[in-house]
Amino acid sequence: MGSRSRTIFMVPAVIMIGLCCASCTTSPRAPGWNGDIPVVAAPDPQTETFAETVLQDLREEHDLAMEGELYDRIWPVFASLLAAAQIDPAGWEIYILEAPDTADIRAVYGRRLFLWSGAADLIESEEELAGLIAVELAHELTQHTVPVAFHPATEILFGVADVATTLGLAALSQGMLAVSMPGMTRHAYIQAADLDPIDRQYTPEQERETAYVALAILDNSAYCADGLRRFWTRIDTNPELRARAKRLLRGMSARERLAIWDQETEYRRGRDRNAAADTNGVARESLL
Repeated sequence: MGSRSRTIFMVPAVIMIGLCCASCTTSPRAPGWNGDIPVVAAPDPQTETFAETVLQDLREEHDLAMEGELYDRIWPVFASLLAAAQIDPAGWEIYILEAPDTADIRAVYGRRLFLWSGAADLIESEEELAGLIAVELAHELTQHTVPVAFHPATEILFGVADVATTLGLAALSQGMLAVSMPGMTRHAYIQAADLDPIDRQYTPEQERETAYVALAILDNSAYCADGLRRFWTRIDTNPELRARAKRLLRGMSARERLAIWDQETEYRRGRDRNAAADTNGVARESLL
């Protein structure tokens, strides 16, 4: 390869390195919620389109299992948790993907949850299932699933990288290959930074926020929050299960997830104890 071609190909490479080093140029849309369980507005047409696009992409890889024993096992738990969170079920859906070798469950922007059927083999009880679903509902309610928004300057860099790559391919092929690739660099960055809706990883702060909301949902339901603790404990202590749950762990260890769950559980219990003590104090004062 000549020096000119190497120079042309270095341009998008340098831009990509700059984007990776300046990840602060991505700005997730701020979650706006108050209270234990956020209240979300009805999705707009753009949101519905996003969710439908994700569904269609997944259907190209997996068949849907929207009836049968597994669906009958999962749907009542999902519906019960929606009621516990005081969520209008209209527009919400959980899809079961036939993927026995994949253990995962994901919430996607647009009130959609996806469960890969391999996850069912790791779940031993309704309480464990409820814990996993509650966490994903909480990710959606806290708006962690909202697609990342890029600053205008970053979008310009994406465009420059696309043009440079197109010119580089044309130069390398001596004009035999002329391909326009709009959006290629943006897509590559989203994949590399784990911002894709199906592979997205959340920060520890987001996971703690999610655990808090999930616990609030479970407290309002018929399910015990200890179910998810038992699930992560079993994953943590069994190397075979840890390997099978790698995708479900999303870059964290089972022990880290367990620690976050325990921390938020203790926080809520401490808050409830303090609230009860305050209530008793007020009651005693009223009797004096």
